[in-house]
Amino acid sequence: MNAVNRPKGKRTQTPASIVTDVKPLQERTSEEVRAIQQRRIIDRASQRIEHQRKIRLELKAKLKVQPKTATPTAHPGPRCPVFNSASISSPVAPAFSQHTLKRFDMAVKGLKAQGRSLNQRLLICHHHLRSDPVLAAIDPRELRKELSSQTNFKS
Repeated sequence: MNAVNRPKGKRTQTPASIVTDVKPLQERTSEEVRAIQQRRIIDRASQRIEHQRKIRLELKAKLKVQPKTATPTAHPGPRCPVFNSASISSPVAPAFSQHTLKRFDMAVKGLKAQGRSLNQRLLICHHHLRSDPVLAAIDPRELRKELSSQTNFKS
């Protein structure tokens, strides 16, 4: 019963089930005893469910009363700028900093590492690419395909 999530706050106990049909123990058969136990279990479960429903409705009413915070309605857009090819006269070549070039070289070296599985090499490459925001959009699998198309790279 510890797994039931109950709200913190005022706690009310569920009323115990009341047994109305009381016979001496000698007169009851095993089927009657089993039926009484099942009925008691069902009654207690339905009371517990009703109590939880009541608590949930109270919490829901409290949440509706509280003012909601402002949420952004528009999608922020893609990570990378989208260029219209008709408006660009020359190809855009980003100026990479020394830090970005170092991270890219480390990612390529991670892909070329000897003695490691492909998954490990892709993970190393992924780590180095994600450490720089300029390189974060590069997929390590695509970089591996690009490097494998070159003649000096062996996977």
